[in-house]
Amino acid sequence: ATVTLDPAAAHPQILVSADGRTARRRDAPPAPLPSGSERFECLRCILGRQGFAAGRHRRAVEVRPGADWALGVAREFVSRK
Repeated sequence: ATVTLDPAAAHPQILVSADGRTARRRDAPPAPLPSGSERFECLRCILGRQGFAAGRHRRAVEVRPGADWALGVAREFVSRK
């Protein structure tokens, strides 16, 4: 299944495409974004809109040169502040 990224959870320095399929680091400081319980504020993180509770899952990820990236799995209620 395709993962759709959740812009409401994205750190302010992460720009999510309109279709939610790609994300990139913003080159310029972002305009003020609404702070919410879903948004990451300390770590440059983003979550997918879809979650899962069990099973085996795999993803293919394209990472372009020039930035450090990490891919992982987080619990739904991970600290975001």
